[in-house]
Amino acid sequence: PHADFLADFRCLAWGPELQSQLQAAAQLASSGESSPSGGDAEMSCAAMAAAAAAVRALLEAPEVAALVQEDGGPGFAFGKRRLFLKQGAFGALKAAQSRLRHSSAT
Repeated sequence: PHADFLADFRCLAWGPELQSQLQAAAQLASSGESSPSGGDAEMSCAAMAAAAAAVRALLEAPEVAALVQEDGGPGFAFGKRRLFLKQGAFGALKAAQSRLRHSSAT
């Protein structure tokens, strides 16, 4: 789901306004999960919409948009419940995440 993407990559956002928007969406998404009633936990429509909007905002941020561009177009596509990343875009995001975590640890 979009909330998983936020949990993994919201650290790449730089602006305080965007960071607070992503934090609020992540909290709404985690509070929108109900207890599993047959396998998968379902998210409320509001939580899912907030997570999707936050993912769009993150991907449109200049520092992230530069990473996910492939062949002049976006290296991702939105599904109803998932975000689909091309291999190059995913690799670039993971590399940036790794660099950020490494620099924070040293």
